[in-house]
Amino acid sequence: MRDLKRMARPSGHFDASRYFRGDHNLGFYNVGTGAMRAWSKHPNMWVRRASIVRLLPLARKGQALELLYEIAARLHKDTEDLIQKAVGWALREAGKPDVVRLERYLRANGPSIPRTTLRYAIERFPPGKRRALLVATKARTKD
Repeated sequence: MRDLKRMARPSGHFDASRYFRGDHNLGFYNVGTGAMRAWSKHPNMWVRRASIVRLLPLARKGQALELLYEIAARLHKDTEDLIQKAVGWALREAGKPDVVRLERYLRANGPSIPRTTLRYAIERFPPGKRRALLVATKARTKD
């Protein structure tokens, strides 16, 4: 965490190039998954985004899906557009090894998921299934 804080500039901007440690080796991929829970609560947007992006290589292999869904649920409240897109991207990747689980998660949490996140997450579904999920997960308004 100390190294990550050092990489985040005081102005709130993040210098991603500081993650590089040699040819095509992203240093933050070497951080343990336990740190991701803490990162997802960090005040710096880029650190919160890294908490979910870090899990992409594992999600593609069907690993750490519990942690990914936990962090995704935590980040649904985040108003930053880049966080919402990253969460949708991560959910889409988590759905590749287990599409049934992704659909179940989206239906269960639909109204709390930002529409940007949802649209990214369902990109690989067939058009009919996408439309059905968009309708099924729409937030209900009180009349």
